[in-house]
Amino acid sequence: METKVCSQCSHYFIAVMEDEVTCSNCVKDEEIYRLSRKKGDKRNFIPYAQLLLEWKKRVKECNAWRKGELRAAQDRYDRERLEKEKSILLIALNGLDHDPDTLRLYVNTKNQLEVITQERNRLKEANELMIQSVSLLTKENMQLRLNQYRRTPQPEKTSFTKEMWRRFTQLCHPDKHEGSVAATEATRWLLENRP
Repeated sequence: METKVCSQCSHYFIAVMEDEVTCSNCVKDEEIYRLSRKKGDKRNFIPYAQLLLEWKKRVKECNAWRKGELRAAQDRYDRERLEKEKSILLIALNGLDHDPDTLRLYVNTKNQLEVITQERNRLKEANELMIQSVSLLTKENMQLRLNQYRRTPQPEKTSFTKEMWRRFTQLCHPDKHEGSVAATEATRWLLENRP
């Protein structure tokens, strides 16, 4: 045995035989290459279209395997969970000393809890649907009101001079009209639309 340099990859290797010139890795590669194609044979490349179809078929198979594994894992999880629940129930039953009234109460309570949970989930879904529909209706209603507001002609503001505004205010003042509602409203409007 002696250390030699491989004639193909230039790495050092330990040669068992004196006539060895290539390392074991290169020999393996040569054997695989020799088995796949003999010297002088044409290379048989797969056409791209066929290669693409094979690849797509392989992806579908892998996805099917993945889904099958997920289902199997879920089934295993469900079986283990059911076994745990069964063992817990057996422990609970042994702790109850097989008292039929307590057992009946436990089963009824569990059934009621399941019914309440289902009802809660149903109401939650209905509530979410209602919120979505209300928000859509509110948006549509607001859009309709905005469109109506834009279509209706807006009253033009009458502009008074400061002098005219002062005279109107003096004439409409509630003190001069014994605090009447009309005078109060007119004065309020004049104060809000002060020039």
